[in-house]
Amino acid sequence: MLRPWLLPAMNASKLTAHSLPVTLYPRAVSSWALLLLNCVFVAMGVFLIVVGKWIGMVAAAFFSLGLVFSVIQVLPGSCYLRVTNDGLALCQLYRVRIITWDMVNSFFVFTIRHNGFKANELVAFHWSETVARSSYARWASEVISQCDGALPQTYGRKASELAAFLNACLADYRLRQCSAVDDDHEYDAMSANDTN
Repeated sequence: MLRPWLLPAMNASKLTAHSLPVTLYPRAVSSWALLLLNCVFVAMGVFLIVVGKWIGMVAAAFFSLGLVFSVIQVLPGSCYLRVTNDGLALCQLYRVRIITWDMVNSFFVFTIRHNGFKANELVAFHWSETVARSSYARWASEVISQCDGALPQTYGRKASELAAFLNACLADYRLRQCSAVDDDHEYDAMSANDTN
């Protein structure tokens, strides 16, 4: 089976709300770099064990766990974002989480800063009012991170482009819902006229 990251990547400009369903995969370079980095740190831990330093056991054990997760992440199908007409299917380490469009209020770019410098950008979102959550959880989430949730990565896209694409899909979903309600009202009106 051809691994998804070996397939030609879909250009971000080609991502439109009308091209659904779309499955986005993380960049292969970052996944393999993480795997290589964990291998290096495990090797350094083993070297420290050989020279008699006890801290080597801690380092080797810790980075061995990271190595396991990095190997799983480079396996096909272990990590993706599938965008459909119904919502998002977010898969991380083979665990799929479904987020429907009516659960989300909006998507936006969230910048993580460290010592005043930009460390990372993620696509964050606010839950809609229909999602049942305690008011304390909403307050704590808003105070700590100014968002209710975030995607774990940007799947090889710029955060701003991915947020714009997801907002376009969300707007398209809401437009379809409004037109479906209008069609139902027209059908009810026609049915009422037929019975008279």
